[in-house]
Amino acid sequence: QATQTIDCPIESCINYNHCSPFVNKMHDIQATYNTKDVFKLSNYVCDKKEYKVCCSSPNKSLERTKETVTTPTVIASSTFSVEYLDTLRPIVLTLNESKIIDTQLSSDGRWLPSPKNLECSRDISFQTGFIVGGKQTRIGEFPHTVLLGYFIEAYNATYYLCGGTLINRKYVLTAAHCHNPLNPDESIIEVVIGEWDVTKDPDCLDCKPAQRFKIENGNVIRHDQWSFDTFLTVGNDIALIRLPQTVETFVENINMLVLPACLDWRNLDDTISFNDVSEESFIVTGWGKTTNDQKKTNTDYAKYGVSQSRLIQTNVQFIPKSQCRDFRVYKSISDNHICFNGYENSDSCEGDSGGGVIKLLESQMIVQAIVSFGTDKCGKGIPGVYTNIKDYIPWIIQQLKE
Repeated sequence: QATQTIDCPIESCINYNHCSPFVNKMHDIQATYNTKDVFKLSNYVCDKKEYKVCCSSPNKSLERTKETVTTPTVIASSTFSVEYLDTLRPIVLTLNESKIIDTQLSSDGRWLPSPKNLECSRDISFQTGFIVGGKQTRIGEFPHTVLLGYFIEAYNATYYLCGGTLINRKYVLTAAHCHNPLNPDESIIEVVIGEWDVTKDPDCLDCKPAQRFKIENGNVIRHDQWSFDTFLTVGNDIALIRLPQTVETFVENINMLVLPACLDWRNLDDTISFNDVSEESFIVTGWGKTTNDQKKTNTDYAKYGVSQSRLIQTNVQFIPKSQCRDFRVYKSISDNHICFNGYENSDSCEGDSGGGVIKLLESQMIVQAIVSFGTDKCGKGIPGVYTNIKDYIPWIIQQLKE
């Protein structure tokens, strides 16, 4: 049964995609996300369940030009509920020119999301190791990010000590050092997908709650040549987590702010042009600590279960391996490691291990590396060391099962 919100002639109550003035207005405000403007637009909802608005000037063409930007002609109610704010959030329109809403995402664990077909991570937010100097993110801005939980017996509580990246609807990519099956305190027991602010669930009025999956040791596949004794020099700090159920994404449910990230399947999709890694600026995200003050970090862990309650981001810059090896502590890193800067107020460190380093390619997020290790003082001018994913694409594909 439809959820009617205002009185509207049946012929004027249409899907928001077919109301060109409404779409144009949303495009105008989504860059700054003016809350008052979005509240006003909530007046236009005539059918919340079907995402319909009251529109007297429907137009199937969604092409937007400066000459055609107008204010929607609507039949509006004199009152409205704040709950409609999220029904009309710009995430719906951010993807308007893409195929993502119409694309069916496979539930087969062997599925490789294609950047070419727009099947993987894009910013679906309200607008179009340790994050030092990190800035706040928006809900849905990084829809592939994952939290990994551990039960710490001494505290009788679950702490989220590592991150990961959703790469399809069945698998999460992380670091091998994030899972030690021989020590219960270091074994992944839970995967949380679709989280943003750990103090709220759901994160917004119409958002779906984060999806939580219980994990057993058999669900975690570490690289067979990885070892705690050699990963600093040999590498192979990479692992996959097979989820016990299929993840629900934004495509299946518009209120579930989850999408898998893109990987550089360059050998499988040579129509995508990837720039050389050395010329890119990269983004690291996580819930890791933002200070070297251990007392504050411990307080935050006790309060939130993570060292930062809300997902944050920071930009890092690629460092050539030759320069990275100039640091005495990194002189023996392997060829499958990759370094990013740890300059003052910009780094990843403890608490973000296993998370992905991404670069943006035409608004899509391509995961390039996995946070592996660094020094105990983050943001102090020493680079961090990461697993270079491109060297492990064949290994990843080999592990994926239906």
